[in-house]
Amino acid sequence: MKKINSLKIGAIHYTVKYVHDLRRDGQKLDGQIQHSDTKISLDADMNSQATVQVLLHETIHAIFLQIGRQNISEGVVDALAYGVYQVLRDNPTLAREMLK
Repeated sequence: MKKINSLKIGAIHYTVKYVHDLRRDGQKLDGQIQHSDTKISLDADMNSQATVQVLLHETIHAIFLQIGRQNISEGVVDALAYGVYQVLRDNPTLAREMLK
């Protein structure tokens, strides 16, 4: 996967950082979003598929925040991220059409 260094979600531009051994409060993380800093951090040691899924996961968090729904469970966010990723991978024509 080509590394994405920034991502526009709604009206907000987020910087995407790749961090080795990403942690919060001593706990290993795959990713995290910091809305106040407009930054998404991803574990640099994940493979490309995991990186895309986690980036989608954090993107969905941002979308929910922007529509005023911050209290969505991690399970729901993860399910949506996996679902969107699967649809885009299984239907490359759809992904290409979205880019026109």
